Amino acid sequence: MLVGVLLLAGAAMLIFNNRREEEAAQITADMAVHVLRESVIPQNSNGNTSAQINKLTTTVRQMQSVVIDEHEYIGLLEYPALGLSLPVLSGWSDDLLKVSPCRYKGSVLENNMILAGHNYKRHFGMLAQAQLGDAVTFTGVLGDVYHFTVVELETIDGSDTSAMLEGDWALTLFTCTPGGKARVTARCA
Repeated sequence: MLVGVLLLAGAAMLIFNNRREEEAAQITADMAVHVLRESVIPQNSNGNTSAQINKLTTTVRQMQSVVIDEHEYIGLLEYPALGLSLPVLSGWSDDLLKVSPCRYKGSVLENNMILAGHNYKRHFGMLAQAQLGDAVTFTGVLGDVYHFTVVELETIDGSDTSAMLEGDWALTLFTCTPGGKARVTARCA
């Protein structure tokens, strides 16, 4: 009986911690979206730069980034059908995924960008509700706007990381299912 009580207490603590992380991530993402919209993208698209711009090297062309509160962002992802407007970090790690969706690989300039997002409800947690034909927009920090359409939805085994790189997609969005057994994926053209 004591073991059962301890297991329930541990589960409750895990749920509480996950919700706390999700709320902190949403606050950080909302702040970054605000700064990108109000201070970075409009000014940069008019030729004025008020934020520190860094170069990210890609194989052929370069993406630009901006540092906001010690995090390096490459732009905004908008997915209206899911009610998402999220900043995108330039690189990825488990810790960065707790902040905002991240560029996993590729570049919007090379038409092969892959974005990973945590399965938080206000990040990519609703990606399983994506529909074919949904519009997705990415706006880089210099104001360049890229329009995409969801053309394929798939669920990939959670341990098959190479499957994320397969295919010729302009944009791929993915997140893990709860427990990490699978990856929900939206491929865009």
